[in-house]
Amino acid sequence: MKRRAPENEGTALTLETIREAIGEAIRGELQEVRQDIRHFATRVDHVESQVTKQMQQTINLLDEMTHKHAEHGGILQQLPEANREVRSRLEQLGGEYCCTILRWGRPPALVIGGWDPDQDAKVTKSEAEDILKSVGAPIYLDSMFVPGVRRGYAILPIDTRPGESFEERNYTGDCNGAGQ
Repeated sequence: MKRRAPENEGTALTLETIREAIGEAIRGELQEVRQDIRHFATRVDHVESQVTKQMQQTINLLDEMTHKHAEHGGILQQLPEANREVRSRLEQLGGEYCCTILRWGRPPALVIGGWDPDQDAKVTKSEAEDILKSVGAPIYLDSMFVPGVRRGYAILPIDTRPGESFEERNYTGDCNGAGQ
């Protein structure tokens, strides 16, 4: 037994009505898709602008680093000539002290300081000598000097003891005297 569709119950379902209903549904969905695409495009534009901004900042930093690298390269090229000039001046000064500087770099020295940088050099030297004498340091103080008219420190070059090698003189050891 076949069932028949009820007759005359509301409006008849026609192909045209189905097309209109489907068309209406498609238009609604299409509207939502268009809105989603606009929203997505806005987000892509925002990301693109942020990436462009970051890229420009990176390029600016790279340009700055390249410029500084070029400056430093120029300075480094000038160093050998400046070094030759300093050596020449030291040789003109003469004396064993200058020769020691040229041969070993800097001679070992004791720096005694901590006073006001504007303190008179004579006062600084006197106070440094007093400190070294008070601790009984077995060091000759004759070569101590203050490098300037007003300084808060004195420098005492450490002379080589008779029979002492360069390595022995420059041995730092630890502060407690272990290993000496």
